[in-house]
Amino acid sequence: MVLTYLLINVETEPLKILGEFNNAKILFNDFKVSAQCNRVNVTDGHTECVQVNLKKKVSIDEIIKVWKNFKSLPQEFKLPLAPINPIHYSDDEAFPQPKHQRDADKGMAVSIGRLRKDSIFDYSFVILSHNTIRGAAGGAILCAELMKAKGII
Repeated sequence: MVLTYLLINVETEPLKILGEFNNAKILFNDFKVSAQCNRVNVTDGHTECVQVNLKKKVSIDEIIKVWKNFKSLPQEFKLPLAPINPIHYSDDEAFPQPKHQRDADKGMAVSIGRLRKDSIFDYSFVILSHNTIRGAAGGAILCAELMKAKGII
């Protein structure tokens, strides 16, 4: 039951995050994600294997460029807990590893590696985030900082 929830969340959350907020409603983006969560005994780190199909065909170099240049409102507002670079990409085949990358940028950055063309989907890659800092406590604090910066609270 828990693993089913996690898999559904992993596959739908990017659609929400990369969607639009319009008329007080979240409009989910329209692309497919197939993901797999690997539960292993690791302290503070979620590692996921992700496969995606994109609407527009792009190169690996274009994807990496977007990841490396990505910034959002927390970076624009220079919020205290916001990572300077929210996405860290490495072409090292051993990257990412929870023990080494989970604390990237105060534990608030996402580490991505092993990007490659996929035989079924367009691309596959491995993503790592700190499950306590980025995923729970830190994520909630960052949301509160953003709401304060935007005058919502």
